[in-house]
Amino acid sequence: MRLGKTFAILIVFLLLYYLSHKVLQKKEKTEESEEKEKKIFSYLDLKNVSTLSIKNEDGLFEFKQDTKGNWDITSPIKDEGSKSTIDEIVNSIKNLEIKKRLSESAKDLSMFGLSQPSCEINLTLTNNKKETLFLGGKTPDDSSLYIKHAGEKKVLVSGTTLEHLKTKKLTDF
Repeated sequence: MRLGKTFAILIVFLLLYYLSHKVLQKKEKTEESEEKEKKIFSYLDLKNVSTLSIKNEDGLFEFKQDTKGNWDITSPIKDEGSKSTIDEIVNSIKNLEIKKRLSESAKDLSMFGLSQPSCEINLTLTNNKKETLFLGGKTPDDSSLYIKHAGEKKVLVSGTTLEHLKTKKLTDF
């Protein structure tokens, strides 16, 4: 009789343990999914970016990453680029978090400073996939930036992490 009670308690304990483990697992997957949803380029990895170009009011700046992870300026001149500066830019793009997704398909992009974006960022990955990001104006409270991913119709709101790219000059790279 005692053995039967012990066995029943063990079964109940194992069942509770199994159910709590499943609930925690589901919660972790949901949090991970939400985190990926906040980022446009959650899949981006620095070593998988082969080229980067930034077009702003000062011109078009193009960079190519070699097999050792160093960056070369390929346009408007050919020179060695600053690895730390360009790596930081790519990592900022990778970690760019979306605060909000606005209208499904904005018809008047000028409201967001995106009809003629002040900065265009192009990435080419080692698998030849191309990504383009447009930087627009700041939100009315100056705390965020309107952006648009070329692959989406929605206007996005992000932090101001990439705003400095609007005014980068060749000497900054």
